[in-house]
Amino acid sequence: MFRKVTASLLIIVLCLALISGCAGESAEAKPKEKAPAESNTQETDEIAAEDEPLPDTSLPVEINEGTNSVSYPYIIRTDFATWYISKADMELMGEKEYFSGLEGIIGLADEDFAEAQEVFEGYLNEPVQPVDIYTDFSAKTEVAHSGRPLGAIYRMSDRRIFLYRSWMQASFSLLHEYIHYLSITCADLGLESGFWAEGIAEYVSIFVCKNRLIRSINFSLGEEDVAFYATKGVCNEDGSFEPKKYYYGYSARMHIEENIGEEYFSVTGYTMTLRDSQQQHPLMSSVSYFEAASFLEYLVENYGKDTVFSHLDAKQGDFESVYGKDFGTLFLEWAQYDLELCETLGIKLD
Repeated sequence: MFRKVTASLLIIVLCLALISGCAGESAEAKPKEKAPAESNTQETDEIAAEDEPLPDTSLPVEINEGTNSVSYPYIIRTDFATWYISKADMELMGEKEYFSGLEGIIGLADEDFAEAQEVFEGYLNEPVQPVDIYTDFSAKTEVAHSGRPLGAIYRMSDRRIFLYRSWMQASFSLLHEYIHYLSITCADLGLESGFWAEGIAEYVSIFVCKNRLIRSINFSLGEEDVAFYATKGVCNEDGSFEPKKYYYGYSARMHIEENIGEEYFSVTGYTMTLRDSQQQHPLMSSVSYFEAASFLEYLVENYGKDTVFSHLDAKQGDFESVYGKDFGTLFLEWAQYDLELCETLGIKLD
């Protein structure tokens, strides 16, 4: 089943795995990447063009009077974000197509962001300021960042989200990145490892929030793909792709012996090869995004949200003092539960 991951789903994995600076200084080493050149977003001497008509859109567009106004001549303010409108992206896509795509996701994004804030209620440092979101479909910052195909990043150094490639790619990744903003910048949760930083972003965006953005594009699956996954038990009764079921299934496959040797993306941002040692003696640094999210759901359900959220700085050796069991024992217990859950839900792993 999960060998037949479509190109769209492979892109999702990359979008969620390649995050820039979201976990701060981690004890688990992350790839060192060149930071985006500030000149892409900080033209300090530039002045916005005057007397130009505002774009033809129903959105509340304003003239950007900031120092980066030549590259981003317009902004749109909502309760949860300030969107910076890229001149290069409007030229690349065409103004009409650019704003049509934005009109399709901006309301959904605000609903998703509001729901995410509710999840972290009691843990956030008030007030939560609207996050700055920059589109960069022309990929100037992406190239400066790493030269790799990113969908979006949250850049902790200046508290900005950058969206790359297309509005569809933005829909895949935006809520995940916003949760990085909430959990790292707007709260004191001690997220110092990829396991917790990526795990909490995946858990909240996939298992807790409705994630209207992803569901609005049905994971970008065509009719043939939906039909295929429906036969494998990964779709809802209405035919829509169900992300949680896919995560359960993907995680379960990581614990089947016949899948040893497959490559996957780990929470530390590296492509890794599944080894029998990881199946038998799991390490936090070698867990996949899918496993981290599913495992966190298991922890919350069995130990309570407050216990989990209050110990998001726990290292592998800290688990026994928090949960009464060491990480390996608890993780393998969850892995067995996940396999049984897939059987109960009718998720086929072949």
